[in-house]
Amino acid sequence: MNPNKKDIKTGIILSVIFSLFLRLLLAFTGFSLFSIFPKIPLTTVQMDLVRNIPTDQHDPWYYIVQPLHRFDALWYEEVEKTNYKGEPLTAKFFPLYPWMVKLITDISPATFPVAAFFLNTFFTAIAFFLFYYIALTEYNRQAAIRSLVAYAVFPAAFFFLVPYAEPLFISFVLISLISAKKGRPFLSSVFAAFATVTKPYGGALILPLAYIFWKNGEVKNKVPALLFLILIPLSFILIARFQDAMTGVPFIAFKVNSAWSVSLPLPWDPLLSQMKVFLANPMNLPNDMDFVITAGTITYLYFSRRRIRREDWIFLLVFFIVFYFFQYRGYILNGVSRYALIFFPIFMSMGRYKPGRFLEIIYAFSSLILLLIFFVFYALGFFVA
Repeated sequence: MNPNKKDIKTGIILSVIFSLFLRLLLAFTGFSLFSIFPKIPLTTVQMDLVRNIPTDQHDPWYYIVQPLHRFDALWYEEVEKTNYKGEPLTAKFFPLYPWMVKLITDISPATFPVAAFFLNTFFTAIAFFLFYYIALTEYNRQAAIRSLVAYAVFPAAFFFLVPYAEPLFISFVLISLISAKKGRPFLSSVFAAFATVTKPYGGALILPLAYIFWKNGEVKNKVPALLFLILIPLSFILIARFQDAMTGVPFIAFKVNSAWSVSLPLPWDPLLSQMKVFLANPMNLPNDMDFVITAGTITYLYFSRRRIRREDWIFLLVFFIVFYFFQYRGYILNGVSRYALIFFPIFMSMGRYKPGRFLEIIYAFSSLILLLIFFVFYALGFFVA
């Protein structure tokens, strides 16, 4: 459907409300943790680059940003500080997000955690609105609202608001998809390239975009549209070469995966491994969620192949394959729930159905409880995703 001004206004208001609500919820939870622990104990004592966690308790921002600054946030800050010099392992993290944070720190007195706080708040609202918009164009206003609610309270949604690249990356991906569906292949390819410079697996957009360009374009326009997709691998190559130059290690973008214990498995290995972990410790919430998402996405892909738009199904399949095969650590899938944030078609399908107000409230409330539990785990140094 073609959105009208009222529908657009509704999406903007809801996106801002949800992003601010989640921001305040995390701030209150983090502050409450400090009420219990004068200094939050990091249970993961081997946490990489732990020196980057803020320690100045006299800083008025300390109690707000300190609980957010964990795991990948520490690596992104390292990229912002060193620009890949002296730490080859940082090559796993592509630079657009830390560069944008650095731009804020260069023109203001804000530290990395504070600059990331504002940047992520802004792009979380942008990502929520773009998700609402794409659901609105495919279905209707009520379905888009339900989809946004399901997405915004998903237990891993707190990763939008910690110093991770998720909101920036998701925003670029959604703009690329919207542009492709509107018949703007150049703009779509440019934002897909931005997504790739933010996270390397953004390069997988080349496959669903190629399908959309071929399906929607006239015969005479198909080839020129497909040529624009060269921007995606080109952006990857440029960043990879930049990392090589800065680290002094040739092909570091490829070598770093083995250093992070990523291994290419047989097709059934990740699912069986995830099931084994689930059965061995069924009371571990993060692992339970990982197994449910993995098995649920496989099930959804099978049963939805003729029920949703072909381009949406291809998009989900491509990114699930990327996650399923290239985030396997030899014994477990890495970051299942966080990577599920890109599985847009599943959340949009949830919005299509009307389970009733009672069940909607139960879902929202239980998801928020899990979100808070996972955030507490994350703040205390337990690896969640």
